[in-house]
Amino acid sequence: MDSVQGQYMRINQILMYLIGQWPYQERWEKFLIQFVFVPAVFSQAIACKLEETLQGGGMITAWFADDIDAFMESSSPFVISLMCIVKHINYTYNHGQMKKLTFIMADDWNIYSKLSDEYNILCKNYEMGRKVSIAYAVSLYGSMTPFLIVPVIINTVSYMGLYNISDRPLMFRTEYFIDSEKYYYPLLVHSYIGTLGFVTIVVAIDSMLVFHVQHECGMCEILGYARRIEIANTTSYFFQLGFNMMGMTFTIFQAVVKLSDPNEALRFVSFTVTLLSVLFLESWPGQQLSDYTDKIFAFITNGRWYQSSLRVRKVISIMLMRSYAPIKITAGKLYALNLANFASVR
Repeated sequence: MDSVQGQYMRINQILMYLIGQWPYQERWEKFLIQFVFVPAVFSQAIACKLEETLQGGGMITAWFADDIDAFMESSSPFVISLMCIVKHINYTYNHGQMKKLTFIMADDWNIYSKLSDEYNILCKNYEMGRKVSIAYAVSLYGSMTPFLIVPVIINTVSYMGLYNISDRPLMFRTEYFIDSEKYYYPLLVHSYIGTLGFVTIVVAIDSMLVFHVQHECGMCEILGYARRIEIANTTSYFFQLGFNMMGMTFTIFQAVVKLSDPNEALRFVSFTVTLLSVLFLESWPGQQLSDYTDKIFAFITNGRWYQSSLRVRKVISIMLMRSYAPIKITAGKLYALNLANFASVR
């Protein structure tokens, strides 16, 4: 990968390295990271947010015990965990496709870096991708801050003798089937690793898709690479969108129920903001693709096509017909990811 292109994608490269999914990573590095990362993070979806049960089992137990509050409190973290797992599984399963997309990006960059106008178009789109990736990372990591700092604040205040607590809090009400008081700090560290790991999966994979789409937008201006993006992601987005909608339903409900307790309400509001941010970043690239398809139509019709030969006009007519069908990213080919649909969901 060219050094300038690599600088634009530096943040993405670091995040993808952390989850063992960077295409240029050594195979042994990927294996080692996956061997450590996946069990450490995915076990967060197993270690539960309810007392005396596993996470998924806790939801079922709470339902049959008519403990609706416990069921709802457990549901949103569990559903969000599933959404993150789907992202990671899809990227791992389609690793060959994703790797090829990145190699195509590198090849296109090398070709057009020799042409000043085309190179400037790519740089403009890559700069947009870099800014969006940074904003997205700040948004998601920032929205998780209330969950991350509550145990630290409570433990600090308790240590200073300003507030007495009988049970030291974890990020969630959790049962690991071991003495939680004796192993409190290892369990607290594990909950932080799991939560930050899931957020890193979302930021890394979604921001990588942003660069795939920004590259395609640049190629639409120059001309050409999108079907592969749709094939690699449509099934995954179907499940991600479903889990996202379920997660927002649970978190909004919990935020309303907990209005009498501002601290708890704020935690669930931050969850809702996180899910909305995820949905927005999944919708925005699709909107970009659609907009740049429209630009192809505008560029062709505004050009001096009438001065071209009859043979060229026939080719132009084919291009115009193709531009009538917008390039889009879908969730299971049922839901188009764009800002119009995002606004209707919101």
